[in-house]
Amino acid sequence: MALKLLGGVLCVLVTGAARAEEPLLEEARSICAQRLDESADDTIAVATTTGTLSELGRTHFLFKFVGLNHADSCSVAMRSDGVEIDPEEEIQSELELRQAKYGALSPDTHARLSSLPPDGLVDVVLWIARPAHTPDFREASNPWDAKQEFVSSIVAPVINRLLSEFPYCEATAVPSSFSATARLKASDVLQVAVWQELESVEQAAAMELLQTSTPVWHGTHRLHLVQGPLSGASSKLGVVEDGQWVS
Repeated sequence: MALKLLGGVLCVLVTGAARAEEPLLEEARSICAQRLDESADDTIAVATTTGTLSELGRTHFLFKFVGLNHADSCSVAMRSDGVEIDPEEEIQSELELRQAKYGALSPDTHARLSSLPPDGLVDVVLWIARPAHTPDFREASNPWDAKQEFVSSIVAPVINRLLSEFPYCEATAVPSSFSATARLKASDVLQVAVWQELESVEQAAAMELLQTSTPVWHGTHRLHLVQGPLSGASSKLGVVEDGQWVS
């Protein structure tokens, strides 16, 4: 194990073997070498993120390099077939597919609700989409009251719609928040989740609130193979899988 300074980043190096994405790594190195105006030998790979977008059914690789001579960095994202892609566009496509399929629910919460008895009551928190523009409450004679009135004007219509479409429902606005709590049948939560007024819907149990946010990108982050004069050998820096350090 050793410490190396690459492009201003202090890295911990440990010995590692070549991996399945190695051919893509070399193709990405060639692209970044041109963009950094470096030779391939002086274009040092420092990290690889391997991710899967579940709705698109695609595996992507994000490679990061540092130029040995100029200390500039370069990143390249690729599909598994070697085609360079814009990761932001891919993630936006994934989000659009999720929105169409799950509405304001995360995939995990959608699956959990779908497995419950349709008539089973579920406590949920409805996060209501904020308007694009909000007034400057500092100009009001009573800024606090003005803000509460504005928030209520956004939340109240959603509560009224809940009570109208689901008369059995219990719904309450959360003070000072663009949100409301509601008790609904599991099957009705699935219907409510597609309302355009909603930003997200979460089960209200405290422990479940911590689990309802599903990453868009599932994968592995590798502080990757470092080759060339800085290391003297092929090395990797470490592995993080879905946010957990594993080696």
